[in-house]
Amino acid sequence: MTPPTRLTPRRVVGVSLLLAAAACSSDGTTPVRAASVSVSVGATVEGAVGPDAVARGPEHTLHIDRVGLVVSGLELAGADGHEPLEAGPFLLDVPLDGTVRSLIAATVPPGRYDAVRLELWPLNATEPADQGLLVVHPDVEGLSVRVEGRWDGAPFVYGRALGGVRLLALEPPVEVWGRTANVTLALDVGSWFRRDDGTLVNPADAGDGTPAGAEVETRILASLRAFEDADADGVAGG
Repeated sequence: MTPPTRLTPRRVVGVSLLLAAAACSSDGTTPVRAASVSVSVGATVEGAVGPDAVARGPEHTLHIDRVGLVVSGLELAGADGHEPLEAGPFLLDVPLDGTVRSLIAATVPPGRYDAVRLELWPLNATEPADQGLLVVHPDVEGLSVRVEGRWDGAPFVYGRALGGVRLLALEPPVEVWGRTANVTLALDVGSWFRRDDGTLVNPADAGDGTPAGAEVETRILASLRAFEDADADGVAGG
């Protein structure tokens, strides 16, 4: 897969907080307080987690031990086009222990938020904003996705330099009017190496430019979704 031109002109280390002290209500008279919105992350692997995070096929087993994504930009997009919550770049160490981990939080203007904009991009030593991450995580240089696991008990490392933006719709949109809200980013990691017929793809066969590699890349991108998750338990609603 050939990544498109890098799309994030604004790159910030850590979290950029855009604060709004107050805004008017729809009638233009009563102030409406800004509120905090947080973004969390969780993952599933065949419904199992931790040491038992295993995908089973007719002939093989695939344990997923660690998943890392290089997120060059993450934004909460408002229905009016505003993007009041921005973060990146950072290495997202996806939790596989059944927990939902808090990523970022910001105070945002009241309004209606209908999408999470997620940009994946390989870390590049020539990018000043990437250099700090590479000092801490040198094993992800040139990658945006890195998976450690075991195929039939034998350890493997799968890496891919996926690039591009995913706009993850929030359905229904998150309404923030003076209240705290949480959005969870969910990844179905168990689907990454599984074909439609239930058989598993050996990560060693999913190299760049191979049919199996293209299939896995498509499944990685398709596995991402976002939803409002009030109690941050990984279940929509809450």
